[in-house]
Amino acid sequence: MIRFVSAFCLILLTLGVSSASAEEMDAQSILEKSKVALDSTLEGSRKIVVEIKNKNGSTTEWVARQAQKTFPDGKRSLMVLMKPDSIKGTAYLIWKPNDTRGMVQWVYVPAMRRIREIKYQDIYGSFLNTDYTFADLDINYIQATHKLLEKSLFKEKMVFKIESIPDPNYYYSKIISYIDCESYLPLHREFYDMVGRLWKKKLFEAFVVVDNAPVAIGVMMKDLNSGTSTRFVYSEICHDVKALTLKDFEPMSLSH
Repeated sequence: MIRFVSAFCLILLTLGVSSASAEEMDAQSILEKSKVALDSTLEGSRKIVVEIKNKNGSTTEWVARQAQKTFPDGKRSLMVLMKPDSIKGTAYLIWKPNDTRGMVQWVYVPAMRRIREIKYQDIYGSFLNTDYTFADLDINYIQATHKLLEKSLFKEKMVFKIESIPDPNYYYSKIISYIDCESYLPLHREFYDMVGRLWKKKLFEAFVVVDNAPVAIGVMMKDLNSGTSTRFVYSEICHDVKALTLKDFEPMSLSH
């Protein structure tokens, strides 16, 4: 009898492990599809207006141009600030290799006259003094353990609610993502601090179809502690970037 009970418990334990593994694989698969769906929205060029709400309630506005193109070694994205004059020429480059190394980032600030690679220890720093860190710009590339919590209704859409627990020593203790069940596009993300308190919210305000591809026209990051926010508003969207070459997306081209 004892042997039977032990064997039965072992079967239950095995089923539990298999179920957990399947659930984890499901969450990973959903996030991979979401990454592909979101990357496809960025292919091409666009104008970006960056609206920064400061602690005193005032708003700072920047204007930038961004282009992204896929090359044999992966995707590359370049953003150059055009206004105001105080930051004109500041450039930010992301390379997302096809392998598993994660994204590589560089920034060029004209006042410093040098191109700086963003090292791993720097990715938690503020992106140009906004509510985004460098890591926030593409959290799909972080190393984490993912779990599908549930399918639920979010703003009249069915979503996958996924919990991501990053590797130890990451900037956040937990990230909750709401992924559209049909398009796999992200609709909302919540970021929790190291003691488990909700810290930031990222809202993908709307997607429109341009040249048969979905494009986000507004993305906002809110810092609930400081009361500040940073909103990216996209316009003048074009998916034809044939004239751009790999040289345009090289770090040494940032200062030109």
